[in-house]
Amino acid sequence: MPGPTTLILIAGITHAAEGDDRLERLMFETSIGAGPRSESAYTQRLDDFGFDRSLFLYDSMLMLEGSVVLGVSENLSGVLTVGRLDSDSYHRDLLRVGGEDYDEFHSWDTWRLGLYGRYTLPLAGGWLVPYVQGGGGPAMALASYRDEDCELQERHMGVHLAAAAGLQVMPTFGEHRYVGSFVQVESSWAPVLENLTGDVHDSGHRALMFGVRAGY
Repeated sequence: MPGPTTLILIAGITHAAEGDDRLERLMFETSIGAGPRSESAYTQRLDDFGFDRSLFLYDSMLMLEGSVVLGVSENLSGVLTVGRLDSDSYHRDLLRVGGEDYDEFHSWDTWRLGLYGRYTLPLAGGWLVPYVQGGGGPAMALASYRDEDCELQERHMGVHLAAAAGLQVMPTFGEHRYVGSFVQVESSWAPVLENLTGDVHDSGHRALMFGVRAGY
């Protein structure tokens, strides 16, 4: 005689085969990912002035995001996201008048607040859910200039646009589907950071993200 676990699994598979019309009312997502470093006229200007890029690649390539997803219909959702777009650091060695060495550092972090629309296409009873999304919102870059004598911080405000495509994996057992995971590729545009000569750095990225999601 099948046990309770077997019956639950059979019920889930049966529900998957029948299709899925469930509305996800409220979901929470968190993700981590990476993408290539961004090059721009801004970073080229730093090279021209003798700055060397940090060797800690993980710092600039690491992307972090947290999202709230509100279901509008079976296929449409609104997504509110807070996340880091871009981060990098540079330094250069200089000589004082007396011949003493000292270091100068420049770094920044760029963050975004995004509102996106998401279209989903549940397959296999909602176990597999490909989706696309797009939108934008404000972005902020916090830049820091530091040497042994002083530290200067600047805040740069702007906007960003982003588009993404992904695949959710949402196991369903009976009527319940509360926890899952997803993988997402994303491209964004965020010309936020600007220096005194008018060179602009696009903090947008091309990234591969992995995450988990939970809700009801």
